[in-house]
Amino acid sequence: MNAVSEIADLTPEVSAWPLLIEKVAEGAKEWLEVAELLAPGTDAGYSLELRFAVTRALGREPGNVLGILGRVYATDEICGDVNVFMDFQTYADASTEVSRWTQGVTGVSDPTLRPRRQACLKGLAHLSAELVKNRQKWFVQ
Repeated sequence: MNAVSEIADLTPEVSAWPLLIEKVAEGAKEWLEVAELLAPGTDAGYSLELRFAVTRALGREPGNVLGILGRVYATDEICGDVNVFMDFQTYADASTEVSRWTQGVTGVSDPTLRPRRQACLKGLAHLSAELVKNRQKWFVQ
């Protein structure tokens, strides 16, 4: 068994999985690459958790996240999936995070990432609009 398949066997019941998710959400390139390696070997629930960690990394290292889009993760999966709101308890928390992600992505100035930046901003605008539209349905006041 190689290292990738051993890591892919991690589950949330194993103490290393939450740490891995936290590290991916920090957005360092090497941890985003780990997420890409693990993604094909995870099932639905773990796959979502891993993907949402990549989305959360937009608030810390947006350039690194944009740099991996289109390889394993599609832009709309990371920047436009409304299911990410399952991770938030309140509308205020979700709204604050989407704003932070948008500010981070807006600040990416690398010209090689411009098309991904624009596509991600479009997805984040969709997230923001859906958040407002579904506020009453998704969050208890």
